[in-house]
Amino acid sequence: MADVRIHIFEGLPDEEAARARARFTERVLADGEILLTPGEPNHHLYALVDGDLRVALDDPNSPQSFPVELGESVGEMSIIDGSPVSAYVIAEGPATVLQIGEDDFWDMTAAHPTVARNLLAILTARMRRQHESARTVLEQQLQLRQLAQELDHARRIQAGMLPSRDPLLPAHLELDIAASMEAAREVGGDFYDVFALDEERVAIVIGDVSGKGMPASLFMVEALTRLRVHLTSRTHAPLDDIVRSINTELAAENDENMFTTLFVVVVDVSTGEMLYVNGGHNRPVFAHAGGSFEYLDVHSGMLVGIWDESPYELGRIALEPGDRFLLYTDGVTEAEDEDRNLFSDERLLEVLDSAQPTDAIGLLRAVRFEVAAFVGEAVQSDDITMAAFVFKGPRT
Repeated sequence: MADVRIHIFEGLPDEEAARARARFTERVLADGEILLTPGEPNHHLYALVDGDLRVALDDPNSPQSFPVELGESVGEMSIIDGSPVSAYVIAEGPATVLQIGEDDFWDMTAAHPTVARNLLAILTARMRRQHESARTVLEQQLQLRQLAQELDHARRIQAGMLPSRDPLLPAHLELDIAASMEAAREVGGDFYDVFALDEERVAIVIGDVSGKGMPASLFMVEALTRLRVHLTSRTHAPLDDIVRSINTELAAENDENMFTTLFVVVVDVSTGEMLYVNGGHNRPVFAHAGGSFEYLDVHSGMLVGIWDESPYELGRIALEPGDRFLLYTDGVTEAEDEDRNLFSDERLLEVLDSAQPTDAIGLLRAVRFEVAAFVGEAVQSDDITMAAFVFKGPRT
């Protein structure tokens, strides 16, 4: 520590530097101790002679900070202009500084013009560093603002791809249908779709892409687009063949090794026949009119987009008037409260049995209300997507 050359003494003869240094007193700082705080008055100059100090402009924990070199001084600006301190100075580990009061400081600079010249050089260099740090912060803020705008545009585009009109299918009122998607981030990986294949058949789709954020959203757009193209152009092809084709196409162009779960339903509203294929998705919940809710016994199927030869099975149900179905993603049953407990499959059935909603929007509201109450103040950990429908009876 004795060998550290204080920068403001550069160019002074050794004897004069020793006499000037004798005006200082030693102060030891603990790790994390804040030497200077913005807005507070300061009447001392401090020179670092052992350990590490750093200067932070806006917050003591800010990553946007710079170190104080051994021999460098701090605090002189507030002495010179009489203003409060403008930045934090924090000890990084134990540190030792030499301090001098402002009266002795002015006496020293008056007696030694070299000290005054050194101070000007030090302050100029520091202002340049602070300017560079502020410029970096401003650039990052502008980049974050631009990214936020881009994500907002992506969210709007994604939301525009998911049907939201009421009713969803006004020409097919034999089915009461409602759907919703609440992303955990600005853009999500869950999706749903509802559209008519012809005058008698309606398709209802739900899926959950692996991952979150922009990559999942882009894969979602690709999967959803291929679904719409295949279902609307191959209206008389077996539903399991259509899902196999979509899987093959997604797997062939999947350099990022992403995948999606998928549950596809096609309902013939003239007969009440419901066809479905499951691609690794959660089992739907269903109930007959006035009955209790249970999980549909379906073949799980393979995740879509992983293996180009995945097998898929076709399921078939004869719907009765009043039959209710809820399709959902695992953001519902795996929603976490503040103690990391899961909402669970069992609780979903209990909620629906207790509420006994008879319309599609009632199914969504009952579940969403209970999930929100269960989660409380915990941060939403996954997208929450649901599609519900009630068969009101065949077209006559």
